[in-house]
Amino acid sequence: MESNEYVPDHSLFDGYEVHPCVIIETDEGQAFDQCERDDPNLAVWGVYGHLKTGGLEWISDHSSEAEAVEVLSRFESALC
Repeated sequence: MESNEYVPDHSLFDGYEVHPCVIIETDEGQAFDQCERDDPNLAVWGVYGHLKTGGLEWISDHSSEAEAVEVLSRFESALC
């Protein structure tokens, strides 16, 4: 793990998942929105945590699916 990589508070989550994302324009500026893996505008792969209280929270974004899955694996192992 890189020393500057964000490490979430694992106690808030009961699981993690990876989603491909596109960049969208909002009133506040640019944001990421989940998309299909074959979307030609795919910009990043996002790692999301399942909040114990319900819903998803964005944790990090990555340039490749492989990188995102690697981070996901590390986060999932911290739940055990």
